[in-house]
Amino acid sequence: MLIDCFLVGRGQPSGFGSSNADRCNQVTVTDTHEAVQLLGQAADAGLVQAQLLYPDAVADLMTPTDMIRDPDAVKQYKERSMAYLASAARQGSAQALLQTASAYANGVMAERNLPMAYAYRYAVNQAFPELGGDDPVLLYGGGLTDDQLSAAKRMGNTIFHQCCR
Repeated sequence: MLIDCFLVGRGQPSGFGSSNADRCNQVTVTDTHEAVQLLGQAADAGLVQAQLLYPDAVADLMTPTDMIRDPDAVKQYKERSMAYLASAARQGSAQALLQTASAYANGVMAERNLPMAYAYRYAVNQAFPELGGDDPVLLYGGGLTDDQLSAAKRMGNTIFHQCCR
């Protein structure tokens, strides 16, 4: 709610809830640094929802100028975001598994790694078949060798056993 209200208060769509500013009357955080710090504290405390929100919320708050001026902060943000997603995934979050697969596939948050993207998507399909998951081979396996696919499946099984059994 903090990040939602912070963004709504700045006139930005939050993507995390309602754009109704009335529900934010009691939220007084207006400083970007403070909002990020509070979200990070919640994520550090192990709150899955905060861990899932951190990557997108902080990215929404960073301007291109911020990114150019402080590349070390961008690197720290990426590392912290991936650590939060890993923690949420270990706690059994399907959304964290999907976000991690996407992060490895698109190569923005983490170094592009299609076998890892495949492994996380494979774990999602193992843990949450009710989601009707897409075939990881179709999504991420097109350019992988048979050995890479085999290793990615093994990694996917490891991820599945760590998170969801």
